[in-house]
Amino acid sequence: MTALALGVAWHRRLQSLAIMATVAGSITALVLAISTGQVWPFTFSALVIGVGAGIAGASRDWRWPSRAPVIVATLLTLDVVARALAETPIEPRGLSFIAALLLAAIYLVSLVSAVLEKHDEPPLLDLMLSGGAVLAGLGGALSIARALGPGALTSLGWSLMLLGLVGYVVAWSRRAAWADYTSAVLTTVTALFVLIGVVVGMNRTPALITITTAALVLQMTGAFARRRWLLRQGAGFAVAAAAISGLLMFALDAWTGAPPARPVPRLAFFVAVAAALCAVGMPLIQGDRTAGGQATVATLGAVAALGLGAFALVWLASIDGRAETAGLVAAERSLVASLLIMGVMGLARISALSGLRWLAYSAIGVIALKLVVEDFRVSSPMSLFVALGAFGTALIVTAKLRAGTAVTNDPS
Repeated sequence: MTALALGVAWHRRLQSLAIMATVAGSITALVLAISTGQVWPFTFSALVIGVGAGIAGASRDWRWPSRAPVIVATLLTLDVVARALAETPIEPRGLSFIAALLLAAIYLVSLVSAVLEKHDEPPLLDLMLSGGAVLAGLGGALSIARALGPGALTSLGWSLMLLGLVGYVVAWSRRAAWADYTSAVLTTVTALFVLIGVVVGMNRTPALITITTAALVLQMTGAFARRRWLLRQGAGFAVAAAAISGLLMFALDAWTGAPPARPVPRLAFFVAVAAALCAVGMPLIQGDRTAGGQATVATLGAVAALGLGAFALVWLASIDGRAETAGLVAAERSLVASLLIMGVMGLARISALSGLRWLAYSAIGVIALKLVVEDFRVSSPMSLFVALGAFGTALIVTAKLRAGTAVTNDPS
């Protein structure tokens, strides 16, 4: 009935009939899944309705008919995946895996086709619905693949990785023909595929090296080719590498523990240096002074500062054999943080790195709060003198640097 009504609506150019048909068909599939307790047949029904609505909407430039099917198909797919992953599977895992992959594939095609349309940009609601369906489908497929065994998970990871790489190659080859908006959306999707594929398909150390290298390559390519979307994606890979390597948790322990509670993670220093290069080196080449560019610089700068500062704290702890009091630990943190504030503010005088200024201001506020909460509570008079002296010096130097003339990096 839905197919017949959609055919009539498409032939007669009646969007209202198409909306009624897809909404009624989607709700019917949902109600039948609930009432019969057999979810997977009606999950496929909702997916088929979504395909029909997408085809009719693309040829007639309709937005509304495809919105109800994507919501219902996503809900039913998540339900069938959850039932398949139960301790005693209620739905067949093989069919649930196929349903999840179909959901991701159908709405990935829908997302790509919507973005490639030349006459206008798709509404944000459609992008969010399609993107959510793709993520739900991928998440469901990965969950079932993990339950099926390491072979299925690795195969799916490598497939996603190769799909993402192909997408990058296509997007790069078409960069002159596509608008920046189109390239940014599509390459963000492919970057997500590559990132998920690397994490799932590789062991931890090779995955970490690959993600960090990808961050540097994307940043360098974006800087020299003047493509801001590549810079943003490189920053995302760098943050992901910091999380996967354990750098963020290690830095959290170093700045809040007494002393760092966990061992230094392997390759974390490499990730911290890579983040510093991305935060400082690439913006000097590209010179992105937009709000998004400065936010990217500040994010990468925060990762680099936290990581390198954590390693500095470990080095200071190794000098005195870790025979530290709580006051000495607090003073060392204040000293390292003050040095970082001065260094960051010095770099922020360069116009392309002005986003680091907000990082320095945020650090000043955090360290001021830290002095009140930690140093005044646990420090001896000598340790407190060192902490206050370092922080006061940082405030004076920061004010001088802020009042000075900004340094430009005009390539001419």
